[in-house]
This record gives sequence, structure tokens and C-alpha cells, in this order.
Amino acid sequence: MKPPAGRLLVYESLCALNRDFETSPRAPGAAGRSSACSRTGISGTFSPVIIQETRAWANMELVEALQPLEQDDLTHFSRLHIDVLNEDERWQKKERKSAGKKRRQKRGGAESEGV
Repeated sequence: MKPPAGRLLVYESLCALNRDFETSPRAPGAAGRSSACSRTGISGTFSPVIIQETRAWANMELVEALQPLEQDDLTHFSRLHIDVLNEDERWQKKERKSAGKKRRQKRGGAESEGV
């Protein structure tokens, strides 16, 4: 299993990307320029719809690339979790069996002393 350190950088970049999309500036040189955009109500800025579409596309690409890695981790840690639960169950059975033996020995010893 690869350490997740590389993934941390991807997730941090994804966070920064989304943060930067939220504060995206106007298009360079667009202020005061007459264009088809200004006639359609966009007024020389990137259309909020285009910005959000681009943000969603970038998120999807990054998350899609991470999906197989995260799926592998989920499978790996689920197996470890099951192994730990199984080991704990075996340990508890062993402890109950040992405690039962000790009780029987204690009772057996007490009965023989009284005879």
C-alpha cells in the first residue's frame, strides 16, 4: 500500500482550486470593452455558469483519478478491520475458556478440601 502523502497534496490542491474559483477575478482586459458578452448580460466577466462548469469539471477529473486509490484503501482497511474483529473474538473466547477453567479448578480444589 502506498502512503497517502501524495494524495494529501492532491486534496490540498483541490481545496485551493475550489477556493480560487470562488474568488475568480474578472477576465483580464474585459472591463469597459464592448463585446457580444456585454450585450448578453455577462458584462465582460467570465460567466458565473462557465466558471462553475469549469470548477465542476476539474473536481470531477481529480476525484475520478483518486477514486481507484481510495477504493483500494477502503478494501485494505476493511479487511484489516475484519481481521482485528476476528482476532478480538478469538481472544475473548480464549479468555472465557481460561476463566472457566480457573473457576472449575477453584471449585474442584474447594470441594476436595471439604471432603
